[in-house]
Amino acid sequence: LAASSWARGSSIQYNDDYKALSKGIGYQRFNYAVGIAFTYNLFNGIYKKDKLAINRYQVQASDYELQQQKLALASSVRQADNALQTTRANLTELPVQLKSAGDTYNQKLAQYKAARTVSGLSGGKHLSQSKRVCKNRAGRYWVEG
Repeated sequence: LAASSWARGSSIQYNDDYKALSKGIGYQRFNYAVGIAFTYNLFNGIYKKDKLAINRYQVQASDYELQQQKLALASSVRQADNALQTTRANLTELPVQLKSAGDTYNQKLAQYKAARTVSGLSGGKHLSQSKRVCKNRAGRYWVEG
């Protein structure tokens, strides 16, 4: 609902009588209007289409980001599984390496004792070399005994 009113003043009368300008300052005619107005934004549809397109692209970008995160997690899981399998394989080889290192140590110890008995040498140098060889083969699992 819309309504308005307006008024006007003039020094010229309706019967062509010209009066002083100071007489025309006051309001002499009053008008009014009442009506119903309907407004509609013609371009609103274009804006709505743009906003819908923007939202669709944002949802699509979020889906791509979610897929990327899923792929990254799957890759991390595969990498962790591979590391676990490698560690298990190394652990199964550990007793074999330990036995091999022990056998090498016993062999070098026997050679040392035989050389010491035959030649009468002190053999300290040979024993430390044998120990170093055994430690290198056994790695960090060497147990002093």
